Amino acid sequence: MSYWKSKVLPRIKKLLPGKKKAAAAEACKSFEASKESIEKELEEKKEELQPKVIEVYTPLDAEIKTIVKNPTEVAIKKQAQPVKKLLEELTKIEFPGASMASEAAGKYGPVLVLGPVTYVLQKAYTFIPEDVEEATPPVEAAPSIDTKTETETVPAEPETTVTTVVEETKTEEGFVEKVEKIEETKTEEEVVVKVETIEETKADDGKTVVAI
Repeated sequence: MSYWKSKVLPRIKKLLPGKKKAAAAEACKSFEASKESIEKELEEKKEELQPKVIEVYTPLDAEIKTIVKNPTEVAIKKQAQPVKKLLEELTKIEFPGASMASEAAGKYGPVLVLGPVTYVLQKAYTFIPEDVEEATPPVEAAPSIDTKTETETVPAEPETTVTTVVEETKTEEGFVEKVEKIEETKTEEEVVVKVETIEETKADDGKTVVAI
């Protein structure tokens, strides 16, 4: 069992890719041999094929459209599945050469049969008029959203001003200090004024009399 895993199996794995490449090369040769008849059929069915090709091409993603216009090995390798899907769609509309290219791409992968794949894509692009190529899908307007703005009036904090007035009157008994503490509160509706009067009498004997 260990001999099978270490010696035989690795050799089989090495042989399989070689056989696959050889089979893909044969498929490419077969396609090359059919090019003349494909070219002739394309010319004969040009008017019939154009609207069908446009119908297949229009909904494609921008990246796949670029591959149709300029099929490169790197791009096709990156987008192998979408390319195979496109070849299947071209086969459905009986685009000449698409059936052979699609079958080969399905068996061996688009990259190993790059010749037939790029040939079909480039021929399909010749059926795309400039107005279709340059047209861009209309941008859908974003759905309008009704918005309501609610304004909430927050009452302002009452503003209070404190004013202290001191009046000193000299009398026969002594000095009288009259202190007025005025608090003025401003609100949106009214102004409230609070006045506190404090009378402090300083007598000659040193005693203090406070009157409110």
